[in-house]
Amino acid sequence: MRTNLSLSGILPCISLFLFSIDSLSAQEIEWQQVLGGVHSEYLYDVKPTPDYGFLLAGSSFSEDSGNKSEKGQGDLDYFLWKMDESGKMEWQKVFGGSGSDYLYSAAMTSEGGYILGGSSDSPVSGDKKDQGFGNMDFWVIKIDPQGKEEWQITLGGIGNDQLQSIRQTPDGGFIIGGSSDSSPVKDEKGETIGNKSEETRGSYDYWVVKLSSTGSVEWEKTYGGMFSDQLKSILITEDGYLVGGTSNSLVSSDKTAENLGMGDFWLIKINQKGEEQWQKTYGGEGDETLSNILKTENGFLLTGSSNSKTSETKKSGSTNGTDFWVIEIDKEGNHIWDNSYDFGQWDVLVSATKSEDNTYLLGGYASTETLGR
Repeated sequence: MRTNLSLSGILPCISLFLFSIDSLSAQEIEWQQVLGGVHSEYLYDVKPTPDYGFLLAGSSFSEDSGNKSEKGQGDLDYFLWKMDESGKMEWQKVFGGSGSDYLYSAAMTSEGGYILGGSSDSPVSGDKKDQGFGNMDFWVIKIDPQGKEEWQITLGGIGNDQLQSIRQTPDGGFIIGGSSDSSPVKDEKGETIGNKSEETRGSYDYWVVKLSSTGSVEWEKTYGGMFSDQLKSILITEDGYLVGGTSNSLVSSDKTAENLGMGDFWLIKINQKGEEQWQKTYGGEGDETLSNILKTENGFLLTGSSNSKTSETKKSGSTNGTDFWVIEIDKEGNHIWDNSYDFGQWDVLVSATKSEDNTYLLGGYASTETLGR
């Protein structure tokens, strides 16, 4: 059975939109809000909440101004905004140190609170309680339903560690993924400090960390080849995890799947201890950039963007620059179907989510007013 994608949207020159394979129709705006202070705010993640409201997660440069009532701590801070079903603010929170703190991912927890994940170069200052290990570290904060901090942890090695995805696991812990060019940090005695135990493989590698429910590191794993491998999404499966992103590495080190072009979707299936079970690459001779991994009835849906022509794993080629690209695979990673969606010269798919009716909403932007197929 083919997975259904449900879409709708309007495209001005540069626009964010949702779309459908079968039809393209404008959606009525029920309400809209402008949120922030006198400087810059960046929205990276939005999560629906059980009370039919929303949690908005991102970063802010602003002091308390506009409708931002929380003072900033440094350059960029984590910025949270909880709103009700009608868009009315219920609470907002800022977490940050004296440096730059980028909040990229948030997830609800089983207790009704939230787990926040991003990257930070702040030293101990403001709300930042742990010293960093390198240029940029993972920074994870657990908060209660009202936004009050319960615990936090800094994770990293000697270089740059950029968190992209965080999820709560069935055992009450958390799985965290991102990209890292770090090697372990050594003290004067040559002993490892920090949380990164493995050497970097290339430019950037996938880095996956499993935390307990109280924030203790249970295990961490590095996966990479000789060039750049950037993790974007983690999906929890019945027996482990799927980690995916974009790779331009040749077969080398942990990369055993063939390189197909300039950059490919690179998917790794791991068990609950982080041990690899299989890996696959998907794409053509050009560039593919993965954005999301979602569950389907048949297996998994991979979403992203591509400018490649047809290939063994890409049956629907791009003919007009970069297009949205969606591929469904079975539970062993085998190709079921794929499709490209052309809206203009440069179409970038950045977000995907599953609806209650088992269809999928895809969101992104395009650089033209002309709609394709």
